[in-house]
Amino acid sequence: MNQKTALPRMPLGSPSLALFGAAASPGKRDLLFTVPSLALALVFVLRMARHLPLLPITTGDSAAYLQMAGYRPPIYGWLANCWIFLTGGLEGLPLAQLVVLGCAIAVFATEFGRLLRSPLVSILAIPLILLQTAVYDSSRWLLTESVFISLTLIGLAMLCRHARRGDLAPLLVAAACFGMSTLLRSTGMAFLPLPLLVAVFDRRFPLWPALQRAAIAGVIAVSVLLSGMGWTYVRHGHFEIGSWAGISLLGKALVLLRPEDAVGKPSAVQAVLPAAAEARRLMAEQPDIAARLRAQVQSSGDVRFPAFWPTAAREWPEWIAADGRGKDLLARAIARDLISAHPGEYLQLWAHDWLSLIIQPAYWPAWATTVPADRNAFAFCREMNNCWGLERYDLPLHGQVLLIGAAVGGAVLGLVLIPLLAWPVIRRRASPDMALIWGTAIVLHGSLLVTSAVEAGHVRYTVALHVLDIVMLLWLLVRLLPGPMRLGSARTEESLP
Repeated sequence: MNQKTALPRMPLGSPSLALFGAAASPGKRDLLFTVPSLALALVFVLRMARHLPLLPITTGDSAAYLQMAGYRPPIYGWLANCWIFLTGGLEGLPLAQLVVLGCAIAVFATEFGRLLRSPLVSILAIPLILLQTAVYDSSRWLLTESVFISLTLIGLAMLCRHARRGDLAPLLVAAACFGMSTLLRSTGMAFLPLPLLVAVFDRRFPLWPALQRAAIAGVIAVSVLLSGMGWTYVRHGHFEIGSWAGISLLGKALVLLRPEDAVGKPSAVQAVLPAAAEARRLMAEQPDIAARLRAQVQSSGDVRFPAFWPTAAREWPEWIAADGRGKDLLARAIARDLISAHPGEYLQLWAHDWLSLIIQPAYWPAWATTVPADRNAFAFCREMNNCWGLERYDLPLHGQVLLIGAAVGGAVLGLVLIPLLAWPVIRRRASPDMALIWGTAIVLHGSLLVTSAVEAGHVRYTVALHVLDIVMLLWLLVRLLPGPMRLGSARTEESLP
């Protein structure tokens, strides 16, 4: 009698993981994702907590949140003022923000690892996310970054859960998280389409039910936005999210200023002419690309605050009479005129700020870039002791390689994945995890383009986006190395709820 014995197929290179995945119960397999994520997050939170200040570090933006200014999205102001109401002050807020961030990172690492069936992904995700210094340092500031990245991570975690299981509830939670993140920072709007894309191109559902699920997610996101916009209307009389993007754009536009552009403009604009010429000169004379990009970031502050702001506050009646929102509208009008007059130069500034968000010039090693011999040549640094754009951070070499490598590699990978995956995703032939990664790539590059069109190319403005780089890179790594990376079957769960 010749009988064949059926043996489970095990991926090469990972016999122990495959054996555990085949033999263990689902609950025990989940421990491989949950326990390491929670333990590692706890270790990092405890380590980071030792270096936190008791009181959060404030900036000029912090007062606007505490005062619930109408030109800022409302949620962070709510949270900060609730903390003051409950505790009597701001003491301990950095630790509270760190705990929230640690929990969000643990949830994301767990769900992303489950999606890819890789405990190694769960372990790698946490230190890689915290390698981004804007994320690592975010909890110590009285600013939106820490809560924003927490909501973004939870939203991404819920989309990973939806891609794995197909449940409607995680999709709706993700939509609500991205809606709330938009009410923290208006740039969160880039994430709003992601749950809709994931739902529409989910091949596990016929098109009409998929469209219905996307519509429900859209209603949830819009309802969250309307609640915040309604509060702004009741308090300030403006039915809007709240943004000071016009002030940011003004810093980019004033660099373009020429004498002919100042004709007929307020005296505050005319006062910027020497500073704008000096900013262009300082940018051009930098000897390497990283130094030029940092000089451009600094120049957006040079022309806006030391040159424009004091004169406007003294001599421009409309500016003096305007509130924060009114100043933003006045700034938008000036910026629009200057950009219309110099579209080619503006596009060049836009491209340079986009490149800054990719190649991270603040983290280049000393041998690869220069620093200004006299930082006081920059007005913002000289007159207000603010050299935020010129700063360089000397990370260890391995940290520089990983940080810049993730940013550049993630950007290149995203640009490749968008056209490469478009056809199978749009035809609804791609797996749910592939559709999620494709949507993530679109969100990432859309966000980078929009952010660099308005803001200076500083790492702080990409506080959430480098997490998306890591998502794509780890997904590709698991695809290329399925045996050593995955636990048991490599298929995504596609069972309907």
